[in-house]
Amino acid sequence: METAKRVDKTNYYLDIAQTVAARGTCLRRNFGAIIVKNDEIISTGYVGAPRGRQNCCDLGYCTREKLNVPRGERYELCRSVHAEANAIISAPRSEMIGSTLYLVGLEYKDGSYVQNANPCAMCKRMIINAGIETVVVRDTATSYRTIDVWESWVNQDRILAFKQRPGFGGALSFLNKAFKGGNTHAAQMQNDHPGQKALPRAAGSLLRRPAVRPLPLLPCGGPVPL
Repeated sequence: METAKRVDKTNYYLDIAQTVAARGTCLRRNFGAIIVKNDEIISTGYVGAPRGRQNCCDLGYCTREKLNVPRGERYELCRSVHAEANAIISAPRSEMIGSTLYLVGLEYKDGSYVQNANPCAMCKRMIINAGIETVVVRDTATSYRTIDVWESWVNQDRILAFKQRPGFGGALSFLNKAFKGGNTHAAQMQNDHPGQKALPRAAGSLLRRPAVRPLPLLPCGGPVPL
């Protein structure tokens, strides 16, 4: 008699997040999220209206669905709090620092996995501020994606913000090569391309910083601008 194969730990937590998603009240897509640190589940969250308010499943309609709002848009019309947000507000930040958030999304109509599931822009900001280090998103019953929060959502945003500054467009390819090759390579590039010596001060500042490094914080908690 064959014994069942033991599930790996990542899918174990994703299975739990999927069970949490079954409590969701959305008529489009339901998500379940759990936050784990040191192999302990800190909190869980699913899609649902704020406490005391009626859910879409109670009302029998979804405003965004009725208006044919595309996925990922006009969340101000949604009655619900997202799964990630509900998980985050249910845990103290001191316990979430360095933790992992596991996320599973299911289509309401057929229960299939949401394709290319990702936290929305607002949830990403909450995840960053909560101190969560990694997000794991289920794609199929056994496959998943692992997202490094700092590298994917913070460091890349710094590069994007730099790119969008007036007069900085020409420096982007230079910076990309510098980040890949390290500071030594950047210095060599400046020697090889004298014209690049006119890069704005902020460009030089970025080149001297490690690709992944927490920005210093202002008293209000915001990052110091470059």
